[in-house]
Amino acid sequence: MKKQLAIFLTVLALLCVVFAFSAAAYDKDPADCTHENVIAVEAVAATCTHPGSTAGTKCLDCGTVFDVEETDLDPTNHSDYKTELRDVVTATCAHEGYTGDLYCTACDQIVRAGSTTEKSTAHTGPIEAHNRVDADCCNTGYSGDKYCEECGKLTSTGHVIEINPKHHGAYETELRDVVEATCGEHGYTGDLYCTGCGQILTLGADTLPTGDHTDADGDKICDDCGKAIPDAGSANKSFGDIVKDFLHPKNFFRTLRDLIKTFFAALFG
Repeated sequence: MKKQLAIFLTVLALLCVVFAFSAAAYDKDPADCTHENVIAVEAVAATCTHPGSTAGTKCLDCGTVFDVEETDLDPTNHSDYKTELRDVVTATCAHEGYTGDLYCTACDQIVRAGSTTEKSTAHTGPIEAHNRVDADCCNTGYSGDKYCEECGKLTSTGHVIEINPKHHGAYETELRDVVEATCGEHGYTGDLYCTGCGQILTLGADTLPTGDHTDADGDKICDDCGKAIPDAGSANKSFGDIVKDFLHPKNFFRTLRDLIKTFFAALFG
């Protein structure tokens, strides 16, 4: 606080000295002064925002100024102010550029006009591939031609892509060789094929016999396999059931095969 008070009192004292000196500097009344003690006054150049003045003289005794006149603004003199570059355009491979106009920040007038720059010889836009075609299991593809997205010009041509046997594209798939399981026979889920190249995509798998006999006429002979349908609770076929199957004309050879199997099983365990 004391330091701030001391600074304030010092400034106040200096102002008093300046005012006292100003009052004493011109101690004569201009009407009574002979203007013998004069000095030259230099001209002040006008700027784009402030008028100037011509050269003249000044009396040191009374302070009177002679021959000094105000001059008009000089719209070309921006020497005391900052400048700013505006409207710069970067040249691309498709469009010319512009260096920008230099403006005076005080009067907002152009100090120096810019100039046009030539198009860039290098491609300035992103490079994209056009007309690309993916290869699949039946057809070759194409890597695509590369174009500059700024100027639209071709930058490089593509190349052929060899057939890709692992890519089946938009071709449909087909399930083949499906075998439905029956009461006594295994089935097969089928193999999945590409309809374009005919290649197997996925192999199928065996399915177990269903064990479910069909007896639409009620004769206790399965309509599918021709075998005698065992009574409920019977785990194995009896020799009599096999003989009955053998005598049934619907499936003679299959029954004969089963009879032989049972015979040798009984002999050799």
